[in-house]
Amino acid sequence: MITEAMLAWLAFSGLTHKCIRTDGSKAEFPCAVGELYNYNFLDLPFIGQVCNFYPMLNIAAVPILNITLRNNLLDVFPIK
Repeated sequence: MITEAMLAWLAFSGLTHKCIRTDGSKAEFPCAVGELYNYNFLDLPFIGQVCNFYPMLNIAAVPILNITLRNNLLDVFPIK
């Protein structure tokens, strides 16, 4: 895994093309790795949206998981 990371760094660390363009033009590929992980996937139609929204999916799941855990615990330990 370290070898793969080093090879990726050697392959893409010298690139200067920006993937994100503010003027709406297409980016030149290959392009430099973005400062944030999510920026690297913005040009991909569906995957970019999922990568950007994924942290919010985890936050939105917490109430559902807590209610399910509470109900399961009440089934195991019948507290009235």
